[in-house]
Amino acid sequence: MIERYDEDTGDTILIPEYVTLSYCWGDPLVAKPTCVNNVHIEVTTNLEAALRVLRDTNQTDLLERGLQVMRMGLVYSKARKVLAWVGDEADDSDLTSK
Repeated sequence: MIERYDEDTGDTILIPEYVTLSYCWGDPLVAKPTCVNNVHIEVTTNLEAALRVLRDTNQTDLLERGLQVMRMGLVYSKARKVLAWVGDEADDSDLTSK
C-alpha cells in the first residue's frame, strides 16, 4: 500500500499498489479460453498470449471495455509499474532492444 495525502480532506489515504498491462486487443471475434482467478473466460488471442507469458478481462462487454479505456490514463499514471505487450515474437521482433 502507498500512503497519499488527500489535499481536499487533509487525510492520509492508503492506495493499493498494482501493475498494469497495455496490449493490443486484436480481433475480438478470435478468442481463446483461459482461466483467471479460477474463472474460465474467453479472451482475444493477444491477451491470452500476454497472460500466458506474464502469468501474473473479458473482451466481449463493449460498455465495460469503453469505461476502462476512459480510465486508462489515470490507471497507468498511478501504477507502480506499467508493462506493455505487443504480441508474440514474429518477423525478428526479438532483435529489438529491451
